[in-house]
Amino acid sequence: MRKVVCILTLSFLTVSLTFCSSVKKTFVSRNEFHLRPYQEETLANGLKIIFIDDPSLPKVSLNLLMKVGALHEPKGLEGLNLMTVALLDQGSSSRNATQIAEEFGQIGTEIFQSGQHDFSSVSVSGLSTTKEKILELFIDVVMNPSFRQDEIVRRRAQTLASLQQMVDNPGV
Repeated sequence: MRKVVCILTLSFLTVSLTFCSSVKKTFVSRNEFHLRPYQEETLANGLKIIFIDDPSLPKVSLNLLMKVGALHEPKGLEGLNLMTVALLDQGSSSRNATQIAEEFGQIGTEIFQSGQHDFSSVSVSGLSTTKEKILELFIDVVMNPSFRQDEIVRRRAQTLASLQQMVDNPGV
């Protein structure tokens, strides 16, 4: 059986290498890669802003990276970072979750949040013709989250149900 697997693997590699050698190779030399010019500002609160202008596409992207993740959670509050990031778009001081989703949807975009081991991020991108609205919504979501108790309870229940499902069906 082991011999058959080795022969099949070698056959696959041979076919793959033959295919790869027949494809036209276009490599970029190390000397040809250049970063676009950028501007960097540090605000009084320590927030660093990096602005890169790319006029090749009518697109604007906003990314907020925070040096906080699961690694920084206090003992006994595991999951706090992920819960916090997940709740950002669930309401602000001026909009509820439905309004946030609808307003992002009206301009053809949505907001993405991610909590990782050593950092968290919030990002959004869309057409540059809607950049003012994108910026307005982005600032509202990241600067004025409401963290309503009913949303916290709902998100916690969803998370616990997901964890229970993984226990019940470990292979799925």
